[in-house]
Amino acid sequence: LLVSGMIVFFIRRREYQLKRDKSILEEKLKQGDLEINKRKEEIEQQQRAIEEKEEAEAYHNWINEGLALISDILSKEKSDLQKLSRSLISNLVQYLEAQQGGMFLSDTKGENETSVDLVANYAYNSEKLEKTSFAPGEGMVGTCFQQKKIVEMNDLPDTYAKLSSGLGESSLKHLLMIPLLYDSEAVGVIEIVSFNKIDKSRVEFAEKVSENIASVISSAKSNSLISEMLLKTQEQSEELHAQEEEMRQTIEEMQATQEQTSRNEKGLQEEIKRLRKQVQELTKEKGKQKKK
Repeated sequence: LLVSGMIVFFIRRREYQLKRDKSILEEKLKQGDLEINKRKEEIEQQQRAIEEKEEAEAYHNWINEGLALISDILSKEKSDLQKLSRSLISNLVQYLEAQQGGMFLSDTKGENETSVDLVANYAYNSEKLEKTSFAPGEGMVGTCFQQKKIVEMNDLPDTYAKLSSGLGESSLKHLLMIPLLYDSEAVGVIEIVSFNKIDKSRVEFAEKVSENIASVISSAKSNSLISEMLLKTQEQSEELHAQEEEMRQTIEEMQATQEQTSRNEKGLQEEIKRLRKQVQELTKEKGKQKKK
């Protein structure tokens, strides 16, 4: 019995030790899993941080490259407003990976008469070119110009804009309109039309470059107006000079005529005096003959 009791005791003790070791092992495994999961989460967070940093750097580089592109165009073409507008809209549409675009600039025809006119476009078809001038508040172009706010639409009517190719025509569904603002005044509108939705980063970029574009265009329009005024002033000055020259020649001719008339009068008076003298001499001669 003593031996049997000892055997049972050792068996139970061994079972207890085994259960305790198993529990310890399970706890260690659990802690190991927790540590592995924690480490995995840390690695995933680091990976996300790296990806976010790379995306931020890529976006920053994309913005800077775009700004450099637009700035280069603005500095090279600012003396020619038409050429500047064509180059700007062409490069901007392609940089935003869109399909069509137009640049509209304000034109003041009278004291209170302003229109927003298309001055350059990229890939517009004939239908888009049917109407190229809008009054403030007319259509989306005029509304954007009048309200001075960005317009975004992502479900355009099929007839609004179409892109023609060898395979036919496709409707463009996404629109971005940006007012060109200089000193809080609208000087024009940029229209961008795309197959795909124009994401927030591209909208922000377009809004940022629009400020520089508006400033240069406003300056170019002012310089053009000054040049026109100078040219008009020069033409008026040349016309006035020509009139003055014509008047001078007329005065000289009148003076010459007057002098000739004066000379003729003087000669005539001398001739009259000579004739009178001859008459007097003849009269005296006749008187002498009568006395004889």
